[in-house]
Amino acid sequence: MVVDLRSLLGLAAVESSASQWLIVVRSTLEEITTVWIVDRVIGVRCLAAGDLQPTSTLATGAFTRFLNGIVEYDDQLVAVLDVNRVLLSPEMRQFESTWQAA
Repeated sequence: MVVDLRSLLGLAAVESSASQWLIVVRSTLEEITTVWIVDRVIGVRCLAAGDLQPTSTLATGAFTRFLNGIVEYDDQLVAVLDVNRVLLSPEMRQFESTWQAA
């Protein structure tokens, strides 16, 4: 199953473009694998739990409940998604019958 992550997180829609990326994600808690459409991929990094700052006042919007925290990278703050929290959310669970049929 392919999910537009921007739409799932309640962010404004953008026109599809060749610069969008597909990312395969899998839950470490349950047998759930899906593909997310994302605007861009800046890179993949391993982060220590101590690198994360709380999201309390640094991020706003409905999607903040899906965040693990925020980390500073190249002098910018980057929101770090909790993949399991997204995949196990009611918003994703609505597609569960699609996963089982695949």
